[in-house]
Amino acid sequence: MNEALKKDLTCIYHEVGAIVQASQHLEFSIGYCLTILKELELGPLSNDEFDTSMAKFSKFVFGRLIGDLKRVIKVGQDSEDALMLTLKERNFIIHNFFYDDPELFATQQGRKDLLKRVKLARANIDRGFQVIDSLTIELMRISGLSIEDVMADVESSMRY
Repeated sequence: MNEALKKDLTCIYHEVGAIVQASQHLEFSIGYCLTILKELELGPLSNDEFDTSMAKFSKFVFGRLIGDLKRVIKVGQDSEDALMLTLKERNFIIHNFFYDDPELFATQQGRKDLLKRVKLARANIDRGFQVIDSLTIELMRISGLSIEDVMADVESSMRY
């Protein structure tokens, strides 16, 4: 493989990898919000329904999560829009990015365009990442949980 191609692909794969990592964080945050909502008896799905749906990144689950969050904390339209854009961008990168226009990987200009597109997706996903974190912290506050308590609980359950 020539060095220019390797460099171009490495940059693209790095960005996609960061998106996958952010998606995993979002999945955990969504699950945690749903767990807290369930404890408050506001949860939209039972654990079994949530786990078997594999729809953590569907409009249905995001819509229900946002609706239930709005019942207990303030979720502004900007935050809602950021989360929905995150959903759209995440699903595009995970499910379509490598398949929609594979011929773009064959040229340097195509790879430049792909890198630009994946960087835009990452920026949009990062915004949603910030939103879900702030909503999770606010939900924890409302439910009487502190980050310190959660961390202590996690640390006590870890086995070395």
